[in-house]
Amino acid sequence: MNPSSEIALHHYVQGEIGKPFKFGVNDCPLFVAGAIDAMYGTSLRDEYTGKWNTQKSAWKFARKNGDISEQLKSKGCVNVELTHIQTGDIIVMEQRLAHEKYWRSVAVCLGSTVAIVRDDIGVDIVNINQVPNLTEVLRWQ
Repeated sequence: MNPSSEIALHHYVQGEIGKPFKFGVNDCPLFVAGAIDAMYGTSLRDEYTGKWNTQKSAWKFARKNGDISEQLKSKGCVNVELTHIQTGDIIVMEQRLAHEKYWRSVAVCLGSTVAIVRDDIGVDIVNINQVPNLTEVLRWQ
C-alpha cells in the first residue's frame, strides 16, 4: 500500500469513529466498502448502499448474492496469510447468530489495531488480538 492510500484510510476511519451502527447505513460491509473506496478510489459503498436496511434484508441479499467475503472476492480481493497481514487488509470474522446460521462480518486492519463496526457503539478501534473468530484476511488487488 502506498503512503497516500494509508493516509486516506486513516482519515476515513477517523471520520467514522463513533458513528452508530445501523443496517444499510453504517454496518460492517458498508464501512469496509467505504474504506476500500478511500484507499483505492473505487465506488463500492455506492454499489451496496440501499441493498438492505435490516438484518433480515441483509441476510436475504447475502443468500442471493454471496456474503460480504464472497462479494469482495468477486470484486478482486484475494486471500492473504494471517502472518502477512498489513494496513488496509480486510479482516473477515465468522459469527454464529441466534438462529444457528453463520454470518461473516468484516473490519479493516490498521496495523496492530483494527477498525470495526460494533452493534453496541458503532465504529471503534480495537487491538488486533481482540478480534473475535477471525477466519480469513483479504487484500484488494
